[in-house]
Amino acid sequence: MRYKFNNIEIDTEKFSLLTNGKEIAVEPQVFNLIVYLIEHKNKIVSRDEILDNIWKGRVVSDTSINNHIKSVRKVLGDDGHKQQIIKTIHSRGYQFIAEMVDDNNTVKTKESTFKPKKFRSNILVLAVIILLVLLVLFATKYYQSVELRQSVQKIANYQEISYATFIAQAKRRDELVDMIESRIGEKREMQFEKYFSYYFKKLNGQELFVFDQIRAMTDIGLYQNNLKILNELNNHPEIYKQIKGTKELHQHLTFWINKYHSIFKQRADMCLLYVGVEDGVPYPNDVNQNIKDWIQGHTAKITQENNQTSQPEIAVSKIQTVTDDEISQASTIRSLAVLPLINLSPGKETNFLGFALTDQIISKLLYNRNIQAKSSTFVRKFDQNVVDPIAIGKQLKVEYILSGNYLKQDNVVRLNFELAEVETKELIWRESQELPYENLFKLQDSIANTLAQKLDLGLTSREYYFNKSQQPMDAIAYDYYLRSIAFPRTKDGNEQALELLQKAFTIESNSAPIYTQMASRFRWGFADEKGTKKAEKYLMKALEINPRYFTALRNLSMIYYDTGEFLSAYKIVKKMLIINPGHAATYFTLGKIYRKSGMVEESIKMYEKSLELEYSTNTRNQIGASLFSNSQYKEASKYFSPESVNAPSLSWRGSIALRLGEKNKALLLYQKIIVLYPDSYWGRDAVIFTAIVNGDKEIGLHELKLQEKRFQGISEPTYFIASQYAAFGEKQDALRLYEKAVKDGYYNLSMMLSDPFFDFVRNDAKYIEIFNLAQQNHLAFKQAIANDL
Repeated sequence: MRYKFNNIEIDTEKFSLLTNGKEIAVEPQVFNLIVYLIEHKNKIVSRDEILDNIWKGRVVSDTSINNHIKSVRKVLGDDGHKQQIIKTIHSRGYQFIAEMVDDNNTVKTKESTFKPKKFRSNILVLAVIILLVLLVLFATKYYQSVELRQSVQKIANYQEISYATFIAQAKRRDELVDMIESRIGEKREMQFEKYFSYYFKKLNGQELFVFDQIRAMTDIGLYQNNLKILNELNNHPEIYKQIKGTKELHQHLTFWINKYHSIFKQRADMCLLYVGVEDGVPYPNDVNQNIKDWIQGHTAKITQENNQTSQPEIAVSKIQTVTDDEISQASTIRSLAVLPLINLSPGKETNFLGFALTDQIISKLLYNRNIQAKSSTFVRKFDQNVVDPIAIGKQLKVEYILSGNYLKQDNVVRLNFELAEVETKELIWRESQELPYENLFKLQDSIANTLAQKLDLGLTSREYYFNKSQQPMDAIAYDYYLRSIAFPRTKDGNEQALELLQKAFTIESNSAPIYTQMASRFRWGFADEKGTKKAEKYLMKALEINPRYFTALRNLSMIYYDTGEFLSAYKIVKKMLIINPGHAATYFTLGKIYRKSGMVEESIKMYEKSLELEYSTNTRNQIGASLFSNSQYKEASKYFSPESVNAPSLSWRGSIALRLGEKNKALLLYQKIIVLYPDSYWGRDAVIFTAIVNGDKEIGLHELKLQEKRFQGISEPTYFIASQYAAFGEKQDALRLYEKAVKDGYYNLSMMLSDPFFDFVRNDAKYIEIFNLAQQNHLAFKQAIANDL
């Protein structure tokens, strides 16, 4: 369709806009907005209608819509003062008001009355035939273009995995050289390939162990992906004309694959396979960047922003968005811990209020990007204990501590609060409040807002929008709800909490907090598929009631993470960052998603961001774990303090020692875990690793069977259990659980490639099939979120 007005011509089929006959570059969404306003020129188009039809209900800020309207006016030679083309109707929307020119001849002639009907019919048939031919030609060209772009995108994906493998391999290569040089006492003076072949028969057990890892990386990560790139180039030779360096890439890979089959596979003394200048076919400079540039330049031409997925969205539409700059710029962050309130008149009927009210205040603080409040989990251990708030603040490594007490008499609750700065011990604020019990739900809003004021951290307009109070809950229902929160996450605690929540639900059936708390109890009280499904259902219901309920979003993201639905988890986490771009735990969750999906470098960045916002030993452990999976053992060890007796820290230090061949050191660390945490996951895991080092297969397999039952459906522990089966040479169980881990959502290719326990089955057809599935899933996830990175 073509539209003409003033000196402008728009062609919707060619996606072009001409001013005085000269084509003007227009962003896709700006172009779409222009066309939509023209097509609906006979009415006022509201902002909601623009959201629904241009952004398809995606999360877009008011500022973004305003900027697009400005861009539309600028492209069309209009502005907000003239409003000669796009008129703003205050509080209602926008309307296209320019006079259109008929593109099908401005002077219409009357059709001849004496033309024979048959002749007119033939002309019509001929026109239809010509149109169909043109459509077929256009469609053919279009789909060829799409197919070509998809092929180039595949090449880019395979290149990325090859490069990641090469980097991991280079680290292990340098490690092996250091080991040989240290033992032999001579510096390497020959090429790596020749060097390792020369010393192959002289390698000791530890060196041979690393040698086999390097060879496995050549076999799996490099050979398979290089072959896939070569196949794409063979199937689409037109790429050579479009992207500089791809013809040379084809020559390089052809030589590499031939050398792999003719030499590498025939010799056991080779672990590396290089093809370079001396072979006459070096890897072409800049070809990787040329491919990326081509993809970026052609995506917009072939298809409009196709960044929506088929997965259902949680209804968080028509709210303000947040830019990457805003996310990266956490302004003044105040770290805070809210201690459970002390009951001045302890008793069974009122003790629950101490932790429950604290939990509600903390939940409300989640909406302020400038306050980093410790979660309820961190402070629960101080419930109903008379403690020194300043000492607790130092222990929790926070700047400020909020403490208080309460007294319930009849139907009135009296509360006293104190806010102190931990370092200076200065009292910042003290306040007493007296509330009728039925109005207790107002407390969280009051305290959260007062804290923001006292710390000079007022709410932004976005935060005010998200921080608007929940719909008041019935007083009796709220009492049941608060009582349920106070129960611990034990079997009995969950059952008693659910009884109270059912009573609350009977009174108040449209409450997001009640649904969310029920979901939490089902999730942790019945840690199986049925419990998970119920929890998901309740959380979805909570978000129907309140799409911005942060606790529900957080809990749902963790369910999707645990079940391997990374794209759903990712999309929810991005919405959480819209609500609060300064929340450390959200970046922590994003780091977990990235690592399990195989985006290890990205996971490290997110964990570092989380650590920057809030210090946490657990976050340090996760950074170390990500570095470990990337074979960066020395860097990883820096995040696990030698003085720490934290179980995960001890365990990862043991794994690093084991990877570096320091078996005695590993055994000492595992023994410490067994003594300190005998019945925990880490304690049983340490028993298994000890059995692996000592070759005690009977004990190891017995413990593995128990671990397998404990972690059904959770992909990362399932992979580690598979790896431990492999360490004992149990091929069938190792591959069975390896496949289950991948199907449940574990795609960490770096960990898989560097895992020495799987070396003995890397050439097995089943192993290759599973690895290829992991690689396919990793690439699919990465492609799905490419526009967000």
